[in-house]
Amino acid sequence: IYEMNKKKTLSVLGTGSFAFDTIVKREYPDGFIPGKRNGFVEKVVMEEIGSNPGNVMCILGYLGWHSCPIALFDDSAQGVQMTKDFLRYGCDTRFVNNIPDGGTNCLKVIHCLDEEGRPTRKFSKRHAPGSGFPRDKAFTVKGNDATLPLFIKSLDFLPDVYFYEGVTAAWRELGKYMREKGVLVYYEVQSTRGNDFSKFMKCMKESDIVKFSDETIQNVDFVDELKDKLIIQTLGSKGVRFNLRGEGWIELPPVLNENVVDTEGCGDWTTATLINALGKRGLLKPTDFTAELISECLMEAQGYASRNASFLGTKGAIAVDESFNLQPSDYVNTDNQ
Repeated sequence: IYEMNKKKTLSVLGTGSFAFDTIVKREYPDGFIPGKRNGFVEKVVMEEIGSNPGNVMCILGYLGWHSCPIALFDDSAQGVQMTKDFLRYGCDTRFVNNIPDGGTNCLKVIHCLDEEGRPTRKFSKRHAPGSGFPRDKAFTVKGNDATLPLFIKSLDFLPDVYFYEGVTAAWRELGKYMREKGVLVYYEVQSTRGNDFSKFMKCMKESDIVKFSDETIQNVDFVDELKDKLIIQTLGSKGVRFNLRGEGWIELPPVLNENVVDTEGCGDWTTATLINALGKRGLLKPTDFTAELISECLMEAQGYASRNASFLGTKGAIAVDESFNLQPSDYVNTDNQ
């Protein structure tokens, strides 16, 4: 892994709330009758690291980036497997730790039929057996024994991109430091429930690119305050729109897919392949962004996200389709195209 990473010209440091995904497919061996209680059996299709930061870091690792996630898992079977999964996708795990008092989130996704026989999904969250609460706060930022300054001091490189999601103070402070050093900071808003919106504004103001869905944030009046960055709002089946440096919203159409199997992870694919599209064009400085180039990169990203929807699982296209043609050699070139 490390020998391979030495050859990579693009690097990303990323963190957030990671989860261990279990993808289950429910089958009905005796057929399905709407409105009736139908017998079923459940088959585990996939078990691996997931969640927004987990998927983004793994996809970028697969695309040939020197992908360095920051995570603090427990030493449960699921926590250890998540670390192995990072390696499997080509990530550098020097900042990933499995310790007894770490924490591991688990997410179970069941693909089944609703009462009318229409495809649907059921979600359930829990901690790994014996696990404590997930340790998103792997670093402390206040006090004489604060660990974030020690982490920053120990870094022997600056990445091209720093990616994070969530409002944890340590992640925001690390982003602030990275941005001051000229690193492109990409902040993804996953959920605003249960949090003061001012916390998200703090993160947004310390970032270069901010992305969220129309389901997460509907009122975008706050964008008028953010004049020095790229704001992206995904619109589900309607496509995506962006606002560059407060110059107004530009809408882009969706990339249609007539063979949709699973839409989970499409937003993560959009994020990862947008970062990749910017990187391979040498556009990792916000001052180089133009509306035309961002439109081009976002349409490319939407294409990959749409294609992944034809496969089960957030990274199903990688797991299932060997001809997906996303080889590292195609994506480490940073020359402008």
